Amino acid sequence: MNQPLERASRLLFYLHGGAFVSGSPRTHRHLALRLAREAEAAAFVLDYRLAPEFPYPAALEDSLRSYRWLLEKNIPPERIALAGDSAGGGLAVALTQRLIRENLPRPACLCLFRPGLI
Repeated sequence: MNQPLERASRLLFYLHGGAFVSGSPRTHRHLALRLAREAEAAAFVLDYRLAPEFPYPAALEDSLRSYRWLLEKNIPPERIALAGDSAGGGLAVALTQRLIRENLPRPACLCLFRPGLI
């Protein structure tokens, strides 16, 4: 979908994998766009800060800041699907836990591909 995020009926908020040290929206754009196309959604792939230059919790802070930005753009959380692969899947879970802890609206669903979880 090629439309402003605010007008999308669905939004895929994608967090890429790469062990928090590699990967980017560029390396994962084909996967995110394919998922978004199948879901008839717009894709938002976050370019979060990577280690070792930016250790934990930089990626989580970037994810939370971006999710709040989407909410400020009046994108209803029930239209947001949060997805990620590997480290990005673990980051999606950590973001969801943070949203719960801060009493912020949660996304409609999580879609995790081999999430890095402990």
